[in-house]
Amino acid sequence: MNFRVKKETLQPVCQELVTGLFNLLNQPGSEENEYVMKAIMRAFTTLQDAILPFLSIALTKLTQKLVEIAK
Repeated sequence: MNFRVKKETLQPVCQELVTGLFNLLNQPGSEENEYVMKAIMRAFTTLQDAILPFLSIALTKLTQKLVEIAK
């Protein structure tokens, strides 16, 4: 049995998925949530080229998080 989520399954909800995952990092106590970061990484890996239209937004948010954490 293979439970992996396929790219085709995530593509229709790509924007909502990425937005929701990054919004989770804004919740109090979740600013450095390793599970959300892993989910973001796995979503990017699964979506591959489908993430390209949202990459500029995602990179901006990732950069902001890294700056906050580095302080």
